[in-house]
Amino acid sequence: MIKRYDVSVMCSDSIDLMKKVLALSEYSPSLREKTRPRLTQLPLQVSLVIYTEKDIESFFEGKHGYNVKNLGYVRQYTKEQLEAMEWEDFKTLCKDCGVGGRDRNTMTNKYLSLTD
Repeated sequence: MIKRYDVSVMCSDSIDLMKKVLALSEYSPSLREKTRPRLTQLPLQVSLVIYTEKDIESFFEGKHGYNVKNLGYVRQYTKEQLEAMEWEDFKTLCKDCGVGGRDRNTMTNKYLSLTD
């Protein structure tokens, strides 16, 4: 499952800011929509969005200048696609999101509420 993270990078030095942003390059970050980097006032700040299947929370442990928000899973399937799936495939998909149960309708609603 693909997760979406909002990452704010902040520091007081432009060189450190660039180093911190470049350290995220393996996760292919992009600028968050409707935001602009703040480069003229302290603290310098840039807001990024990262879509990845990797667990990036361990990357940020013990590092300063990063504010990370896990925004949950990205919806990859519509309600109609979920209803058309075989039961075992559907169950595996839901399990990956932390959704369990026996009732398909309840599981579908939980999956749709967890993903955006």
